[in-house]
Amino acid sequence: MKKIILILASLLIAVTTQADVGPDYKTTNTRSTLTTTKRDDNMERSILFAANETSVDVFGTYAITDPGAYRDGIGGGVGLTHFFGRYFGLGAEGYWWDGDQRNSGLISSFSGSVIARYPFESLRIAPYLFAGGGGNFSQQNQTNLHAGIGLEYRLSQKWGIFADGRHVWADTLNDYNLVRAGVKFIF
Repeated sequence: MKKIILILASLLIAVTTQADVGPDYKTTNTRSTLTTTKRDDNMERSILFAANETSVDVFGTYAITDPGAYRDGIGGGVGLTHFFGRYFGLGAEGYWWDGDQRNSGLISSFSGSVIARYPFESLRIAPYLFAGGGGNFSQQNQTNLHAGIGLEYRLSQKWGIFADGRHVWADTLNDYNLVRAGVKFIF
């Protein structure tokens, strides 16, 4: 029985001395001691574009319309985005602009998107593509589809700035392009 305990204890010691202690620490093994010290390199080890992150977006908009019932206009909006992994996520947003030329009023829109991004951690940027659908609500309600491209710049793990553009195919009134720029608060 003593031999089995001695063998198990030896295996346990061997396994724990070879264990990885993480990216922020380094292990030095000399003949007499095993030392674990904090890394002192100056590289930032944090991940700016993480999996399972949720963000709230606040943005301004500018719509560029084809000829028809809508006209060009400025507006704003808010959005909510969740990335399930580092590269793929879902987003929902509500936005408006002053483009209803029939009734001199606002056009309110809601949309949902599937988003694919490719982060470059060292540059703090992530270009992204997105596509989805939604609706416009003014005097005449309609559904639409959209696709676009954008770029996000992370100032820290908790917030960043972004800009993107999309083309919106409306089902009954004129199509339009929408440009957005804003701030992203990450949780």
